Amino acid sequence: MFAIPAVTAAGRTSAAIGMGAVRIADVFIGLCAGLVMRAAIEIIFPTAALTVDPWASGVLASLVVAVLISPVVEELFFRGVVQRALVDALRSFGRVVAIVASIVVSTLLFAGAHAATGPAPVATLVSSIVVGVGCGVVAALTGRTTGAIAAHLVYNTIGVILLVG
Repeated sequence: MFAIPAVTAAGRTSAAIGMGAVRIADVFIGLCAGLVMRAAIEIIFPTAALTVDPWASGVLASLVVAVLISPVVEELFFRGVVQRALVDALRSFGRVVAIVASIVVSTLLFAGAHAATGPAPVATLVSSIVVGVGCGVVAALTGRTTGAIAAHLVYNTIGVILLVG
């Protein structure tokens, strides 16, 4: 029996963007990172100070997207495509430089994408930078995007729970 690798829209296999069989260690690292990132943001900008009515028009759909869709799509793109491509492109400068530069650039792009919808409050920019760096480090340490997705899912899920709590 043989396995056929999943092919992405760009023609790359799923392994090329850091996906493949889920490793429990990656998920555990991601869970821990997500908790640490959320704790750091809650100290600086407490989410519980804000409340959202989940039954207001469109809010429930937005919350579902924030928890289930955004973390997967964003991590596959920013850590799976952008960060990995930058590491490959910058490899000639040395592994550490390539990894650090890739985390910085993918984080800036990630924060910029979150700010692109309009004037972003400082809390949005800071939290985007924390999540970008945290997920970038997880992806770099594990060599896979699974942990970064788990971290982002945990971060957003706790945030949503605090918003509607």
